[in-house]
Amino acid sequence: MITINNLHKAFKVGERVLEVLKGVDLSIKRGSMTAIMGRSGSGKSTLLNIIAGLDKPDSGTYMYEQEDLTTKTLNQLADFRREKIGFILQNYALIDTKNVFDNVALPLKYSKYPKAKISHMVEDVLEALELEKLGFHSVDMLSGGEMQRVAIARALVQEPEIILADEPTGSLDEHSEQNILGIFKDLNIRGKTIVVVTHDQQVADACDETIYIKEGKIRY
Repeated sequence: MITINNLHKAFKVGERVLEVLKGVDLSIKRGSMTAIMGRSGSGKSTLLNIIAGLDKPDSGTYMYEQEDLTTKTLNQLADFRREKIGFILQNYALIDTKNVFDNVALPLKYSKYPKAKISHMVEDVLEALELEKLGFHSVDMLSGGEMQRVAIARALVQEPEIILADEPTGSLDEHSEQNILGIFKDLNIRGKTIVVVTHDQQVADACDETIYIKEGKIRY
């Protein structure tokens, strides 16, 4: 599904150039659940952002199916994200002024679906994640585990091909973490490809494969 070859990425920090990815080679199979582990600053999140089409590498190739995404424009990458990617962040990135239903509906804002179709799509994903009773609750009244489930619902509402999660359990207690891991495993069993960046060995142990990144390079 994903094939990355000799990927390089650097950032300018003041007068200095910081090389974050140093020739990364990576393959992710459709239907797999993969953990990416490494110390802070090792390049995990940069790699995830490139996979999501949020950033472009300086050199190397990134093939998604048969398409080289390194040749795409920013607008084309935005279309790719909207059609293929569900992204889940550690801090949930929910909008406090909107209720649960409206947060989950956000990715559909610029779609051409009629309102009735959008409502149906949101209601379906809320029910799947046992959030249907919280649809009109303010998100700032939810627990951490509930907010992460809302973030997952938002990532799933457009039926993406791949789910990318950046430290999805980092702010959760053990019970909530196990709940979220159970959701991920269920999604994976149903065919979703999942890539998780994590520091947590328990999260990595729940995955099919763990890839380690150290000083900008992949270690298996």
